[in-house]
Amino acid sequence: MVSMFKQLRETLIRHTMRHLTSRITRVYDRAKVEDIHFDIDTAIPCGLIINELVSNSLKYAFPESKGVLTITLAAISATRYELVISDDGVGLPDDFDLDSIDSLGLQLVQGLVAEQLGGTVEFQSTRGTTWTIRF
Repeated sequence: MVSMFKQLRETLIRHTMRHLTSRITRVYDRAKVEDIHFDIDTAIPCGLIINELVSNSLKYAFPESKGVLTITLAAISATRYELVISDDGVGLPDDFDLDSIDSLGLQLVQGLVAEQLGGTVEFQSTRGTTWTIRF
């Protein structure tokens, strides 16, 4: 079992922000991550999903280089979990359609959620963007 999910999240965000520091100056990370233990087959897809969605937020959500990025992970039952990644940035375009997106990264997120985690992914784009993944 992988019990270092909090550390994984922190490492991914720190690594991603370091690579985007020329563009990002004041993005604050808020996390509410329960101490959840995943096996490696769950931890790896979760890490890839977090990396993709955090990278997208840092690249596109904050044109003025400031904002808040929030990640929560919680158990919603004994065997179900909810991962939420949100930002208070500019949001997605009005015509954004997750089912017809050309972005390889978001296609990867959808595939990992459905095929690796057996879950669902939803997004909301009011006052920023919120991705909710239940698995």
